[in-house]
Amino acid sequence: MIMYSARTVCDQFEQLLNSIHYNRSSHFSNPSYDSDVFTIEYYCKRAEKVLELDDKYVQPMVWIGVYIAVASIVCILAMAADLFHGFRNKKFWFPSKYFSLNAASITVIAVTMKLPVDLSSDMPSSEDQTAKLGSLAFMCTMMVNFMPSLASMDNMTLLANVIVYCWKSLKAMLLPSSLTASATDDIDEDLGNYVLQIQDEMELAEKTLKSIKKSMNSFISKAEKDQSDNLQKLLEKSTGFEGVELFDTNDVKCLLPVELVNSWSLPVVTLTCIAVAIPDIHKYAVESLLRSVSEGLSYTHLVEESLNSASEYVDIRKATKSLWHEVEYNCRWLNTTLLKSAFEGKTTIEILNWFSDKGEEIVIEIHKSSNGKMVENSSSKELIAANSMYRIAQTIILRDQSNAEPLSKKQLFALLNGMIADILSACFTNLPRVITMKCHESVIEKREASVKGAARLLGKTTKIIERLEKRELPSMDFDKMAYIDEWRLYLKQSIP
Repeated sequence: MIMYSARTVCDQFEQLLNSIHYNRSSHFSNPSYDSDVFTIEYYCKRAEKVLELDDKYVQPMVWIGVYIAVASIVCILAMAADLFHGFRNKKFWFPSKYFSLNAASITVIAVTMKLPVDLSSDMPSSEDQTAKLGSLAFMCTMMVNFMPSLASMDNMTLLANVIVYCWKSLKAMLLPSSLTASATDDIDEDLGNYVLQIQDEMELAEKTLKSIKKSMNSFISKAEKDQSDNLQKLLEKSTGFEGVELFDTNDVKCLLPVELVNSWSLPVVTLTCIAVAIPDIHKYAVESLLRSVSEGLSYTHLVEESLNSASEYVDIRKATKSLWHEVEYNCRWLNTTLLKSAFEGKTTIEILNWFSDKGEEIVIEIHKSSNGKMVENSSSKELIAANSMYRIAQTIILRDQSNAEPLSKKQLFALLNGMIADILSACFTNLPRVITMKCHESVIEKREASVKGAARLLGKTTKIIERLEKRELPSMDFDKMAYIDEWRLYLKQSIP
């Protein structure tokens, strides 16, 4: 089928007219004249039909207009919701909570921008031009509204910098050297200059900066009042990080073909289980240890969730949480009571041997019953807890053999407290990094809550961080400090 355009028909029509003119002037009596006239009529009708089709195709499509209108309404409602949310929460910027740049909003924006970006269509009428101009204005409005969400995709955000660089106790750890050297009185000025270096031309209004700092300092101050003395007293028993290396040793026989990794929380829970079971220890000392460890584990879990994200660490963290819940509320370890009455009359070595034998028994039983598959997955709470108990109890027994006299119950309790304090202290050196990561939350919908959580965490751990600032930290790679096994390897290599 031959398709005719309006231009083709007109060209042919012009050629025929020229031919007719020639025939009428030179060959008027030519019999082909009638045939030429018939041909003219045919092409005229063809041209008329083609032009009618062209007129039909250039007419506006109603449903496209409906789609554009609906998409525009959705955008307007989202922007209005952000505006209301901003005024309600007294924000100094559009929060972009509902109208942020993501896959869904891009789809809606693409529909609303049909008119201004459809440059191939001829829009000669005044109504068309008005619609196009209005769409361009609407596009500018949308750009202004979702611009904050574009900025939020950068990790170095305003609130993150305010929290991290505004707090004096973390200044030495987190501030650039140029800011560290500045006087304390100039922190506000340095803070404003540093935060504003996102672009050379951008400046942060002093009122906005003060408002944000006031809000964050309020969260920090409230959290500071909630700091527990129990955990502080436990950490005072740590004078170094030796306990990180001493709680396990390679001299203990491996029960599994592949040794399981350690986490920060697991040895703390295991050591606490042994300490709780020791008879003739004052009830207040045991209860204080339980409260201290419970608070300390809330921070070790944060470190593990933020920095130990591999699957094997996730399994250990889940097992440790379940194990600690059983210890704290039921005074049991793998369905075995930890009440002092169950160990009454036993010496410290007998107690340690009981825990070691029980752990070994459970590990061997699980390994045989699962044909080693459970070991490969390392997802069994019983396997993880029992293997840890066996190795730690055996380690303490082996180290005690070198002593002239066996450990007394009070000495064993003090030794366990010191190891726990050392492990927690080493773990807490990662808290500034965790706080910084919380400030760098990339999802804008979660960022405000994450930053507030970081401020509270900073306030609740201020004394802990100040204590660690006085310590000489090992010269380890920054990333390796997140893993207890890396600490153990470093400390072993450092021993002469």
